[in-house]
Amino acid sequence: MKLIAKVESIKLVADNTFEAAFYIDGFNFKAGQYVTVTLPNLKNLETREQFRDFSVVSSPNELPLLRIVMRKSETAFRQELFGMKNGEEIVLEGPAGIFTLPNDFERSIVFIAGGVGISPFLSMMKFITDNKMPYSITLAYFNRSIGSSAYLPELDTILENNPRLRVIKILGLLEEKYIVPLINQNPLWYIAGPPGMVKAGREILTKLGIIDNDIKTEEFSGY
Repeated sequence: MKLIAKVESIKLVADNTFEAAFYIDGFNFKAGQYVTVTLPNLKNLETREQFRDFSVVSSPNELPLLRIVMRKSETAFRQELFGMKNGEEIVLEGPAGIFTLPNDFERSIVFIAGGVGISPFLSMMKFITDNKMPYSITLAYFNRSIGSSAYLPELDTILENNPRLRVIKILGLLEEKYIVPLINQNPLWYIAGPPGMVKAGREILTKLGIIDNDIKTEEFSGY
């Protein structure tokens, strides 16, 4: 489904990291899904330069407001989006993706996020907190520095309102030593971040005996 959305705001949420918020009517999605954003002003460029896929960082409960997040770069798409003013229109298509919460609450869940890979996890954590859903979740959030860590205040607010959630903030690369303490309750595993990190995470989990059916991944390339 393609719909017109209007820019509500574009703001800095961490070092070199921006959030774009849009108003959109008649749209719905599941926490963890992604959307395709097309910028009409780029119609003279090659088709693949006119659009990008983004996981939604906001909760479905926030609609008609929808938020996405991305790293700053010099691509034509990013430069055009960052220059847009409130009220300007974009085309939004979706939702898509199966990187969503399980239907039952029986098993605990571990989220492993790298950088803007926090997007689907923040959407899910906010959604389950707002709706008082009894998921038990640990988020391991990897970043290069505190300054590059997006949404720390929002995560703190979520934690204050949901004792079944836990966040581990790690400055550095994903390593086995951070994963081993999390495997003792036989959780489901979700990994989202840069391709190299997602690959490393899957390899670590496989080495530790986690089966493929218990691992969900989503790569954020060039975000």
